[in-house]
Amino acid sequence: MKTFHSSEAHSEPKNLSRSLGFIDSTSIVIGTIIGTGIFLKAASMSQLLPNLHHVIGAWIVAGLLSLAGALVYSELGEIFPEAGGEFIYLKESYGEGLAFLYGWQRFWISSPGSIAAYAAGASTFLSQFVTLGIAHQQLLIAVAFIVFFSVMNCFSVSFGGKLQTFLTSIKIIMIFGLIAGIYFLSPAPERPLVHGMTENSAHFEWSAFGTAIIAALWAFDGWNNLPMAAGEVKNPSKNIPLALIFGTGFVFVIYIITNFSFFHALPLAEIQNSHSTLFPEALPVATKAAKSFLGESGVIFLSIAFVLSALGAMNGSILTSARVPYSMAKMNLF
Repeated sequence: MKTFHSSEAHSEPKNLSRSLGFIDSTSIVIGTIIGTGIFLKAASMSQLLPNLHHVIGAWIVAGLLSLAGALVYSELGEIFPEAGGEFIYLKESYGEGLAFLYGWQRFWISSPGSIAAYAAGASTFLSQFVTLGIAHQQLLIAVAFIVFFSVMNCFSVSFGGKLQTFLTSIKIIMIFGLIAGIYFLSPAPERPLVHGMTENSAHFEWSAFGTAIIAALWAFDGWNNLPMAAGEVKNPSKNIPLALIFGTGFVFVIYIITNFSFFHALPLAEIQNSHSTLFPEALPVATKAAKSFLGESGVIFLSIAFVLSALGAMNGSILTSARVPYSMAKMNLF
C-alpha cells in the first residue's frame, strides 16, 4: 500500500482544470442525490410502517448512514484530490485488481444504468404534460436527453458545473415551493398529524423497518459522486469536505421536512395508495400533495419538477462518472 503522502497519490493530470468551486461542488452533491426518490418513496415506506414516526425514523437512519459515508469520503477526498473517486481509493487500499473490477462495472453497468434510468424517468414524467404518443417516442426522448447533456459536459467542466448549479437551484426552489404551498395554502387537515394504522400495517416489525431504510437509502444515493471529479475541484482539501458534508446534510433536512409536509397534506391511506410497486398506475404522493393546494394544475407542476429533478441528477452523474474511465486510462488500467 502506498503512503498517503506519496508524490504519485497527489499528482494531478496536467490537462485537467480545477474549475469547480464550492457552489458548483455542493450543487453536484445536492443535485445528484435529489432525483425522484423524495417524490415517490413515502408511499412504499408507508405501506411497510404503521405511522409517521416510524417512516421519519427510517429517513433519519438512512440520512445518518449517508452522512457517515460522506464524512469518510470527505477525508479520502482530501487525501486523494484527483479524478477517479472510489477507483482511486480502492487502488491505493487494495491494489489494481479490485480497482479495475470496480472501474469496469462503473463504466459498463452502474453509471450507464443510473443515467438511463434518470433519462427514462424524465421522459416518462414529460409525457404527463406533453403528448409523446407511443413508448417508442418516449425512448427517443430519453436518448436525446442523454446525448444533449453529454454534449453539454464536453465543453468544459466549468460549463458542466454551472449547468449543474442552475438545475439544482431550480430543483430546490420547486421543492421549497411545494413545501410552502402545502403548509400555507392547503386546507387545514381535519385529523391529527399522526394518522391511524391500517389493518395490514398495524404492528411494527424490524424487518419492515429495515426494508424502509433501504428504500430511503436509494433516495440518498449520489453523495459519493463528487470525489470522482476531485481532480477538478478548486482548493480540494477545503471544498470537497465542505461540499460533501453541507450538501448531504442539506438534503437530509430537506427530506425530513418534505415527508412531514406529505403527512400534513394527506391521510395515511392516501399516501399508501400512491404510486408504487403495489399501485403502479396511481399518482405519486408528491403530486397528490401538490393537488391539495394547486388542484389539477398540481399534476403539471409536479411533472415539471420530476423532469427537472431527474435531469439534474442525470447531469451530475454524467459529469462525475466520466472521470472514472479517464483515471483508469491515465493509469493504463482501462
